[in-house]
Amino acid sequence: MTLMTTRLERDWFHAYVDRPQEIRPGTRMPTAFRDGKSILDDVLDGSARQQIEAMWVYLSDGTKARPPLGLQKQSMVLTASSEPVIYRNFIEGAGARGIGVGYPEKVNLAFDANELRLALVWQDQFMDAAKHWTDRGVGFEGPLGDAVVALVALAKGPGVARLKDSNEAWPNKAPREAGWKFDGYRLDDKGRPVFLYSQGETKVEDSFIPLGDSRKGFSRILKIQAPVGAYLRVVSGKLEKKGTDTFELDGLKIKSAGLLERGEGDKKELLLPLKEGANTVEYAW
Repeated sequence: MTLMTTRLERDWFHAYVDRPQEIRPGTRMPTAFRDGKSILDDVLDGSARQQIEAMWVYLSDGTKARPPLGLQKQSMVLTASSEPVIYRNFIEGAGARGIGVGYPEKVNLAFDANELRLALVWQDQFMDAAKHWTDRGVGFEGPLGDAVVALVALAKGPGVARLKDSNEAWPNKAPREAGWKFDGYRLDDKGRPVFLYSQGETKVEDSFIPLGDSRKGFSRILKIQAPVGAYLRVVSGKLEKKGTDTFELDGLKIKSAGLLERGEGDKKELLLPLKEGANTVEYAW
């Protein structure tokens, strides 16, 4: 089914799913829609057109499409209610020491404790723990929700580094080789984790606060001590400048005063020079 969008025309797909018996008399495919309405009237206002388009968009992900809930033997969907939910495991896109955090505001992130960087952000549903919490728990599990953005998809190296200046190449060796270490995390008064990492006398506290307005996103507050020549690599990839101090990556808007854009094409980097004390970056969809 995930190959459908590579061999079928979109309009034909819409017509066939809407009226299978009319398009191909005698087909075993039942008619799920009548008069432009669906029996699932609580999904997309019961609109046949919108529901069929949603199927097409899902299948357009091809082999990357996640199996729908219910196809596995069992699922263990983790949901944040009054406090965040923390999931430490093999997370696809965040490595073998991934720390996933699901917030009640329906925004989520995954922090890579090996590379000491924010790896993924996404919206709505958090994680399905069934793969890791049943049987032998082999393999990586990806985010369960939508609008997943990989902040440093093809780049290597830690999230924070010391550079001679903004033109120096970002170090691509493992943080441990550069003397960085992960010091765990503590919880604030609302149960939100504050990630701690350090390199000698340089100490970092990295926290994420969901935005309080109608947008989905985070205000990232990174506190640093002894930051001489320290930079945060905020994101890397195909960046677009959207305004003063504002850039966009795969639909995610990133905003902070003093952002530096460098590189070309799909390998651009967005750096933030870090000052002593608190530094803030906003991520919003």
